[in-house]
Amino acid sequence: MHCCNFADEIQTLCSMVADSDFDVSLSSSRVPTIILYINRQIEDIKAYCFNSNIGSVLSVDKTYNLGQLYVSVTVYRNLALQRSSTGDDPIFNGPMFVHGNSDFEMYAALMGHLSAQLVKCDFSTLRVGSDEELAVHKAIAHCFPAAQLVACTRHLKENLRRTANKYCTGKDMHVNKLVSEVFGPSGLTIVYDDMLRRITLSALPDLPLTFKAYFDTKLELMLRGNMIAGCAGWTNNACESINHVLKQQMQWRRSMLPDLCKKLQSLVTSQYLEADRALCGRGDLQLQPAYQCHRITVNEWHGKSDKDLQHLRDTVFSLPVQKTAGAQPVESTDGELRVLHQPNVGKKLNQCK
Repeated sequence: MHCCNFADEIQTLCSMVADSDFDVSLSSSRVPTIILYINRQIEDIKAYCFNSNIGSVLSVDKTYNLGQLYVSVTVYRNLALQRSSTGDDPIFNGPMFVHGNSDFEMYAALMGHLSAQLVKCDFSTLRVGSDEELAVHKAIAHCFPAAQLVACTRHLKENLRRTANKYCTGKDMHVNKLVSEVFGPSGLTIVYDDMLRRITLSALPDLPLTFKAYFDTKLELMLRGNMIAGCAGWTNNACESINHVLKQQMQWRRSMLPDLCKKLQSLVTSQYLEADRALCGRGDLQLQPAYQCHRITVNEWHGKSDKDLQHLRDTVFSLPVQKTAGAQPVESTDGELRVLHQPNVGKKLNQCK
């Protein structure tokens, strides 16, 4: 499909987002590529994804059947909030990409734009997850070279069976044994190297050499990367859940480009309205216990200026509270800076005075 087919839609889109918080980038080289995000999404990713121990995985996935173009979403978990019903960290939308091509060049442009927005962050503390789509995986590795790449184990399991059907006709018993030992409850998770040794000696010898090469050069490397990143057993279900929400938002119908972008904008707006409602103790979301001290009443909310409300959001939806014994939050006299004060800093071990 040629770009000229989208000319009227692009003109409508540009006029629609002219006064909004969305940033839109268009590429004239091929089918239009549009990058949609607001600054609050970028700040959330900086706060919740750049911590290799407790941070959220930044997940990427492509959605089909929303319009003439694809929509690739990024999602993260908001670690300052939890669902009242389940206690789980809620899934929030990150930047969303509307595109027509799905090759490495296109994904590299999209990921490169996101990487530029996060350039001041330490990429070595970032974990980025996706399914096994080669173009996406390659673009993430190119644009976030120091980040830890995580692969969806559900997709890896499905692809293992798919590859087995290609090379192992009539050997289902051996394939099932391999799948069970790799992805079972005691699979390649905790005692990784010992389990890998056992699989190499017991399950692989009965399978064709071509299939063993796939296991050694691709599958095992991805599973090891998950284990090193602390994400053994990780799945891309968060993205799949958002994809389902998007399709519900579109009422399972293909939409024109301006309508699609407008509904994506509406979805992002609604998620942050829910986050703001949690500050007042309303809605399905609530503040995590470490942030409950920031909760205010509805009357206090209405009595604050826009600047004060933004300061409250910046205080709450920022880096997770560090669990440091004895640390107490201290705020500067002008209210612009809030840090943790540790009374015992500077003392020698076992020093009492």
